[in-house]
Amino acid sequence: MNNKKIHIIHPKDESTDFLNSITEYIKSKTSVEINLLRLETKEEHSVFFELVHSINNDELILFFGHGTSSCLSGAITNVFEAPEFITEMQLKIFENKNVLILSCRSNQYLKSYFKECNLNSAIGFPNLITEYSEIEHHDEAERFDDISLEDIELFKTAIVEIVMFSLEDFIINDLSFHQFFNRLKLRINKRIIKLYIQVP
Repeated sequence: MNNKKIHIIHPKDESTDFLNSITEYIKSKTSVEINLLRLETKEEHSVFFELVHSINNDELILFFGHGTSSCLSGAITNVFEAPEFITEMQLKIFENKNVLILSCRSNQYLKSYFKECNLNSAIGFPNLITEYSEIEHHDEAERFDDISLEDIELFKTAIVEIVMFSLEDFIINDLSFHQFFNRLKLRINKRIIKLYIQVP
């Protein structure tokens, strides 16, 4: 892994700035080369579709941001908004590549288009509640009646720590993508067990 790059695609959006700590942690704890793309303008979003083809297939791509079961969102700023940045079959830009998509419902997005878009390997996530407004507009809002802002902050901290520590393992121990996936699962399961133990 020492000679490879990690490419982090993180569109500008204040609501996902908490994910910056993953990038900063990896920079401080490893010597891996990081290509960070904080997409902000319309032009940067357009150029990205050309740039992604220059990424070697054995390098890791991380997408940090918002998403749905049918697309990945781009920047959301006062100047420019791209709520539908990478849509449906545009996932094919990651053909033959290894991708972790840290966004809401990315597991559903990958399930729908993984085979047609011929990705090498990919990791997605279910719906991630990282803002209180997402509870109010959730498909099953009644399930989240007793969720507090403190709970959401704890959840965000857990997401960050699980990803950054697993990513550190991936880099330092030169793990395969499948081993990286297993580290993520292990840490998620440990967090769940810890929560069960703490609940009175």
